[in-house]
This record gives sequence, C-alpha cells and structure tokens, in this order.
Amino acid sequence: MKVKKYYKIIFEFILILFLIVFSVILSEKFLRDWHGPGGSISTDLYIPSILFACGKGFVNTNPSEIPHLRSFLDFNEQIFSPSYIPPEFQAQEMDTYQQYHRYLIYTVGMVWRIFGISWEVLRWFLVFLYALTILIVYSIARVFLPSYFAVFVAGYYFVNIEITLVILPILRDFARAPFILTVILILFYLIQGKRTNRRFLLICLLSGLTCGIGIGFRRDLLMFFILALFVLSIVPKQNHIPKIPVR
Repeated sequence: MKVKKYYKIIFEFILILFLIVFSVILSEKFLRDWHGPGGSISTDLYIPSILFACGKGFVNTNPSEIPHLRSFLDFNEQIFSPSYIPPEFQAQEMDTYQQYHRYLIYTVGMVWRIFGISWEVLRWFLVFLYALTILIVYSIARVFLPSYFAVFVAGYYFVNIEITLVILPILRDFARAPFILTVILILFYLIQGKRTNRRFLLICLLSGLTCGIGIGFRRDLLMFFILALFVLSIVPKQNHIPKIPVR
C-alpha cells in the first residue's frame, strides 16, 4: 500500500512538473513580441516601482526630469540604470491611480530591485504569473477530481488562449487572476472538505488576506470579497449530520 501511495505522489509530481514546463514554454513564446505592460494605460503607473527599485523610496516623479526614464517608459530602452537618477530629484506623491494599484507597483518594484530594472525581467515575471495561474486552476480541479482528470481541466485552460493569453501581456489586468482563482480555491476547499470551527476560521483568514492583498493589485477583487462573505455566511461552520432515531 505504501509503494502504491508513493507511485501516486510521483505521478502527481510529474503532472505538476509537466504543467509548469508547458505553461512556461507557451507563455514565453507568446510574450516574445511583448511591448510593455501598459495595455490601455500608461507605463507611468510603474514610475514608483522604478524609484523604489533604485532605493529612492516609494514615490512618484516627473519622468521628463530624469535622463532615460521617459525613453524607458516608452519602451525605447530595455534597461534602466539607477545611476541615471540624479542625487537630487523632485519627488512627488503618487497619483490616485497609482495608489489604487499600490501592491502591484510595490511587487514590480521588488522584482526589479532583486533582478534589475528591465522589461525582460518583467516579461519573465508575467511568465511566472501564468505558470502560477495554471497551477491554481489545477488545484481547484483537484478539490473535486483525481489528478489525471484535473490535468485535463488545466489543459482546457491552456486551449482557451483568447481568455488567458490575450490579457497576459497587460500586467495590471492579468495580475488579478491568481488572486481571483485563489479565492475560488479557498471557497471550494471549504465547501468540499470537513468543516470545523478551526477550519472555518482559517478559511475566513485566508480568503480575507487574499482579497485584501488582491485589492491592492486590482480593485476588481472587491467583488470576490463580497462573494466570499456571501459563501461564508451561508455555509455552516460545522458539518451537521442529522440524527436518525433507531428503534
């Protein structure tokens, strides 16, 4: 029995590894002609990310006052060096739109601070987000299905390119996907599993934390916060097994 259990673990590990490799290959190929994360909005959204990565604080500035910054934001230059920023520059408060995406901007700043400020780094960050999204889809399917069926559900997610890969280049739009799917995973886990007070409290904390962080990426997560509150309010905290009288 133990050997059979180990085989199942190894088999699932291989499936997960396959999903990761395939999602990385697919998304990396799709993003080879990537032209920045702006989409319908300006890349000026990420000015605080650049300044944070350069150690200048979590602030905004006028990009025309810093050499090469405007060119970098317009995707004319692929790399931005911290040495381009003069010792004294005019720091500004983040605008309202940037404040709405505070956690997204901070995350991009952390990625750039660790790996260097370049659009190529951000492209690979999108690849990472896509692979993470695929794994969460697989995890959702695993709540109800065995591994060999769950991998087909994740594969269906691959096939629907118009739903996933089309918005992948737009970081602001795609970054919400892992949070939305994680909320769904947590709620499914609550519904499917055995319910106890401790588990119910843990689900509440995890769903609240996921929604709270996700709102800092996209305010759309407010809708899923409301959904989570609704589900948590109607699902009983404990399994109630009716007692059947036996004569």
